[in-house]
Amino acid sequence: MININDIKNGQKVWYKEYWSQMIVWGKVTNITKFDNNEYGIKVKGEVYEKGSAAGTTTQPLNNLFATKEEAIAAAKQESQDWVDDYKKEITDIASLVAFPLSHTFYAEEYTDYEAIRAYKERAKELGFKIPD
Repeated sequence: MININDIKNGQKVWYKEYWSQMIVWGKVTNITKFDNNEYGIKVKGEVYEKGSAAGTTTQPLNNLFATKEEAIAAAKQESQDWVDDYKKEITDIASLVAFPLSHTFYAEEYTDYEAIRAYKERAKELGFKIPD
């Protein structure tokens, strides 16, 4: 994550785009401090540049990184944290069977891929043979 004191207008920053879940970049165009003391960083993509976002977005400070590698590492850690939390919900066969009933599997843009991954990993740990 970038420190607020290190962000400047025109700076290239990397972030995980919400809808696509892709790591993209853009340039800072505005820094706003909201009433709750949170910062919103307005970022504009360079549409014709490789790896850049399309359009303009306002991102929270905790989703902005100085390098692509930092953004990827943060996204992987966030995903792993979700998987770890989901796996705590699955403690036995009964909770394994119930898990997909309260999590979104295979619903296009609403699919919870971390829930699916946690389900498969825990099923294997409980002795089931699950195809990859």
